Amino acid sequence: MQDDYTLGYAPDPHLFRCFFDSNRGLRKQNEDNYLYIRPDGKGGMAFFVDHETPVNKEVGTWPSGHVRMAVADGMGGHAHGREMAQAAVEYLREIPPIHNLEGMRKGLFRLHDRLRKDFHDQGDDSPGTTLLVADLSLKTSSGIMGHIGDSRAYEVHEGKEARQLTHDHTYEEFDWREGDIPREEYEQALSRNQNELAQALGYGSFGLMKEEDEYRPNRYDPRIRMDLAGDLPPVLVRHADVFSFHLSHDKAILLATDGLWQPRQGKWSGPVTLNFLSRAEVVQQIQSALDCGSTDNITALIFGFGEAP
Repeated sequence: MQDDYTLGYAPDPHLFRCFFDSNRGLRKQNEDNYLYIRPDGKGGMAFFVDHETPVNKEVGTWPSGHVRMAVADGMGGHAHGREMAQAAVEYLREIPPIHNLEGMRKGLFRLHDRLRKDFHDQGDDSPGTTLLVADLSLKTSSGIMGHIGDSRAYEVHEGKEARQLTHDHTYEEFDWREGDIPREEYEQALSRNQNELAQALGYGSFGLMKEEDEYRPNRYDPRIRMDLAGDLPPVLVRHADVFSFHLSHDKAILLATDGLWQPRQGKWSGPVTLNFLSRAEVVQQIQSALDCGSTDNITALIFGFGEAP
């Protein structure tokens, strides 16, 4: 699937371009999903997956000059993981563009509560999903990104190694934020590419939420944790789960589920021709992950500014 949107505000002939694809891999079903909403006349057009089939539907009200991109990965091994990821994407179609950090965090907290209610909360046996969502103003080229789980965002500059923008929600990640483990132990966890999630959207968290005395009991909690930069020590501001970004003409951003990066020792890199973003780039990256031994569902979405073909 692919789409282009011509910038009505742009002082140059560049296009905003967004390309996406999803592959079942070696799994019996595809529990991933994606979302792209772009302006379309008086409303918007949404591209997503419905019961493992790519579809596009009109969005009744969507302001011009704004786009939304997202990927979601239903928790494997849990009943209704695919349905949870699809529901998260469907609900995002109803939420107007978000323009500030606290608004994004509150919106995702509300989405989490809605999913828990709709999927009949079953404590630590409940389904869940990762979610990575980016809202972008095409007028300012600035946006807000929110992150839960271990789907990842990467910033790509042509000819340079991709820079990871998000940090997986593992136990070691939050122990590191709290200062409970030394840097060496944290870096060893990263090098092991361990991927045991400490929380997921619609599920809740385990061992993350503090009591009044700051103690974090090692038990299930229906709430989730999303840190803003102001919640973290200055040296950890890049670990914020909700943050702003700016999209210039010399970079693109990749959103991907863990099937893309896990077989590559936890890293993703690859040639992205910034002056001609294409669906072929997305397909190539997915095929590369499969060639590297990925057995998981893989969903990738790349967006940026590129010259008209």
